[in-house]
Amino acid sequence: MWILNKFLRAERKKATAQVGSVAANGEVQAQTLYNSVKQCGPWGVQWRAPQGAQAVLMKTDSGEICVGTVCGTDALQPGELKLVSQGGAEVYLKASGEVVINGQVFPAVKQED
Repeated sequence: MWILNKFLRAERKKATAQVGSVAANGEVQAQTLYNSVKQCGPWGVQWRAPQGAQAVLMKTDSGEICVGTVCGTDALQPGELKLVSQGGAEVYLKASGEVVINGQVFPAVKQED
């Protein structure tokens, strides 16, 4: 019985996801090389990880999918969101209510009670 419990504890500690590097052709190199990895995100958001990004892969019943990429959030405050493209386009939703699009600041609109 103790061997079974030890085995089950070890199984729970195994990672359920992998991190791998995205290649130029969209393949992801993790523990193995994955071809044609589908990328998922919220409905309506389309994206493709650039070469060199660290993709987070999860195994599904239809193969591995990329659920996102590892990114730095050090410059963001809690509750903020920044959309960036590899070409440099940027939309930044700040916690203050301001919206910054490619450096142009749009102040928050005051809501009337």
